[in-house]
Amino acid sequence: MDMKKTVFLTLLLLSLLLLPSCERNDYQEWKMLNEQWWEQHKNDSGYTTSASGLMYKIIEQGEQRFPNDYSRIWVTYTGKFIDGTVFEKQTKPIPLSMMTVVPGWVEGLKKIENGGIIHMYVPSSLGYGSKGKGFIPPYSALIFEIHLIASSY
Repeated sequence: MDMKKTVFLTLLLLSLLLLPSCERNDYQEWKMLNEQWWEQHKNDSGYTTSASGLMYKIIEQGEQRFPNDYSRIWVTYTGKFIDGTVFEKQTKPIPLSMMTVVPGWVEGLKKIENGGIIHMYVPSSLGYGSKGKGFIPPYSALIFEIHLIASSY
């Protein structure tokens, strides 16, 4: 093999080996920022922390019916990152299945009834975890305000 090919293959191999570690380092920094934010907000006034780590504040309880693990729900919501950047906002009611939402939503929504509003700090372990999803980076703590319009069994 000539010298140019050897150098090229060596550089290619190094870039393939280093790229994943750069990504891991980026996510580790993001993870640390999210953990620091969590530490700063763990005692926010009016919030309850569950055994799983979900922090929530019931803004309005609602009435008539709590959703369960198998409910179909209709919600409007705003989702934010810890820096306040809105990553998703649904202003018109959308139908979802409780079986397809993140565990933090399942836990939190079971605490309010139809018409209720809940504000939640969802730790990454109850959100998208170490894998992330789409544009949500791994290890992201997420902030949601959810209005449970209705639920059915």
